[in-house]
Amino acid sequence: VDQEDFLIQLCRISGKLLKGGEPDMACVAKMVLHDWQRGRIPFFVPPPKVENASEQASTSSANDEAAVDNDRASAALRAIANVVSSQQLKSVPVQRDLFDQKELEGDDPEQGSDQEVGSESDLELGEESDEESEKDSGKEPEEELEKPTESSQ
Repeated sequence: VDQEDFLIQLCRISGKLLKGGEPDMACVAKMVLHDWQRGRIPFFVPPPKVENASEQASTSSANDEAAVDNDRASAALRAIANVVSSQQLKSVPVQRDLFDQKELEGDDPEQGSDQEVGSESDLELGEESDEESEKDSGKEPEEELEKPTESSQ
């Protein structure tokens, strides 16, 4: 129930053990501090209250806590509503008359020219594959052979 017991249990859960199964207290203490600094420990236990406080203060504080909880809940709902409203798009930009009615129906006169362009691109791919096959076979492309070397001059 004390801090050492807490760290020992955390060592066992997280697997931070030294040789012989001894808990690595320094490593786990650093982990707890790191998590506390980064806000990864969301809940904590409030400190014990002083028993000398009057009963009236405790009842008024209970009412205040209920009011604060309601205010927090309503504030959270307002914050969520603001985020949702800011994420909704009021208008989406649309380009009108992008396609003609003929293009939409599929009677495009440019389709034939597109097919020709595709066949030309196939020829270019064939030329590239020839150059690649020359590189793979150990031959150098003709352009590199025609370059004069400085040692021959």
